[in-house]
Amino acid sequence: MQKKTDPMIVPTQATNKIIPVRIMRRPFTKKRRILTGAIVAVVVLVIAGCWWYQMSNSSAGRINSGQYQAIFTTNNQAYFGKLQRLSDGDYRLTNVYYLQQQSSTSGNNPAQKPSNGDQTPQLVKLGNELHGPEDEVIFDSSQVLFWENLKSDGKVAKAIEAYIKK
Repeated sequence: MQKKTDPMIVPTQATNKIIPVRIMRRPFTKKRRILTGAIVAVVVLVIAGCWWYQMSNSSAGRINSGQYQAIFTTNNQAYFGKLQRLSDGDYRLTNVYYLQQQSSTSGNNPAQKPSNGDQTPQLVKLGNELHGPEDEVIFDSSQVLFWENLKSDGKVAKAIEAYIKK
């Protein structure tokens, strides 16, 4: 392999003589260095801008990691906890709580059906069920209707904080 400064033999068309030609590299002048630096800076800024735009317009960029989230599924279930968006588009919820309807019956007759007004929702921590699940749920994105960040002064967030303090 020839170096850029080695002589190179090039035949001429008119005389068919071989004349050595030296390939000259242009030195980096101050103008070329500045131009090269500016081009690199613009490329880096464009890449950073594209990344920022993608993150700010994706659902992963909207998850506030300092708050709890509520996730609502297609089977009418609501779960609460810390939400993450996985690289495959699915959702991961940790520190999971869900609502369970606590019904109260009047008197000691459990056969008596409670009226709709007698049901109060209770926040239940995942992991205490009979099958003993870990405190993590992975949701397929097709099963999620929507999710939302919860205010720290909301009833659910306060109930979770009270449970953690116990």
